[in-house]
Amino acid sequence: MMLSWHEGFGLVGWEAIAAEVPLIIAKDSGLYQLIRESCGTKGLALVKAIDTCGNVGGEGVENYTNEDLQSVTDALLQVARDVTGAKRDARELKKMLYNLDEGRCGFTWKMTAKRFAENLGLIEIDYPADVEDSIFINKDTARYASSDVKKTLIECSSLSSLAIDDSIQLIPLKLNGQSENNSDSLAVQYRFQDGLELHTANLYPSIEDLLLSLENFSLNVKNYLRNQLTTENNLDRKSEWKLGLQLIRPHVDMHMEAEPTIVVNPLAYRATDLFNRHIVIGKVAVYGKGEDPAPRLTRLYKESIKSIIADSELYNFPCPSQLFIELAILTKDQKVMLVKKKAGKGVGVVANLNKGWTCGPEFGLTLFDHLQDPQVVDTSILLHKAVAASMEKEFGVKSENIIQWHIAGLCLQHVHLNTALYGYCEINLSGQELIKTFREKSSQQFEMALSGPTPYPELIKISDIRSLLSEQPRHDGGWWHPTAQIRLYSLLKRDNEQ
Repeated sequence: MMLSWHEGFGLVGWEAIAAEVPLIIAKDSGLYQLIRESCGTKGLALVKAIDTCGNVGGEGVENYTNEDLQSVTDALLQVARDVTGAKRDARELKKMLYNLDEGRCGFTWKMTAKRFAENLGLIEIDYPADVEDSIFINKDTARYASSDVKKTLIECSSLSSLAIDDSIQLIPLKLNGQSENNSDSLAVQYRFQDGLELHTANLYPSIEDLLLSLENFSLNVKNYLRNQLTTENNLDRKSEWKLGLQLIRPHVDMHMEAEPTIVVNPLAYRATDLFNRHIVIGKVAVYGKGEDPAPRLTRLYKESIKSIIADSELYNFPCPSQLFIELAILTKDQKVMLVKKKAGKGVGVVANLNKGWTCGPEFGLTLFDHLQDPQVVDTSILLHKAVAASMEKEFGVKSENIIQWHIAGLCLQHVHLNTALYGYCEINLSGQELIKTFREKSSQQFEMALSGPTPYPELIKISDIRSLLSEQPRHDGGWWHPTAQIRLYSLLKRDNEQ
């Protein structure tokens, strides 16, 4: 039994696990947190976890409460009534912690030494691309996530995360809307660096403001961007203020009714360009067997992604991460339109990795257009404005043709570390009407093949979505945009629920 009121870790409990002894453990302990983060609810079911209130003891006064006594008594009785089962659970917990990913990520001395050496930069651990699906608690992650994403989730012990292709869901959301007067907004806290003077008359930050905004990032990322921004070639470039993501405090397991805390901040597009877009440029060079133009940036990318998802209690963004709203479009005759983004300088940067296939808009949120009030701490993101703008500017669909939209969650784009509010939008147009509108009024960032064996845009029935989630690559050899399939997945869930 480890019944501390508060315990930084708890070696006694760890030794009990190693010895395969049934464990009664206080929830307010580091060991409980480790089991929860490494093994999820499946691991927690193998121990008896209790809340300990405690009491200031003294002469003639016990250091526990009656509630503590009852909780421990109940836990002991549960073990006593099924000793065989309790011992079986103890063996299973040890096996689970020891064999995470067949020992490549498990709690062994060998793996501890490897992690220590990796963090010192002495070695780089290379996990096989075909990681075993059974290690993931979330079966959809096992089924649909890319091998790069699986590798990252293993390294960060985030095996219960929902991941589809190159997208990792950080938090689920349930936000809906129909019109300006009948729509949810997303409550956020807004943080800006002292000294920044932000107002709509100054859409483009000065170099001084831009450098001040870097204070939100980690020291390594800040130094990299500061060096890049103060070179002669970068001083005069205009850079609109975008909406960035700084941190998320997700739902707490015991209080699911509580809303997550989402903190946003001003993000100059120039910083995004120098970090997120240049990550992709570096990957293009590597995939094209060229030399990575920014090896330091590649290291910062790896550091950042581990920092973001290593702690499930707090998703902290030490690097630029622009917020997007990204949707799948569903027509009134229950069809999805698939389109392909153009590659090339300044257009569809992810498409340069041949990840061009998508199913709807991918629209970057701006500070002054989509944040209700960038001058106060407690504010909100105006989702109805973002949805309407994304649909019209990128696909030519006017707001009067939007029936309703749904935001299913907030996800990290593993390719370049931007983040997206993802979901779907139902419209009052048929598939053919959407194609006609798209061809006439959409932005110029999409490819069109009006003839040939597989003309596109393509129309796909909603009943065929499940097969699309496993379709890599597509018929022309191209791959999906990092969040396209998770948006299709949100439509699949909608269809199953109905």
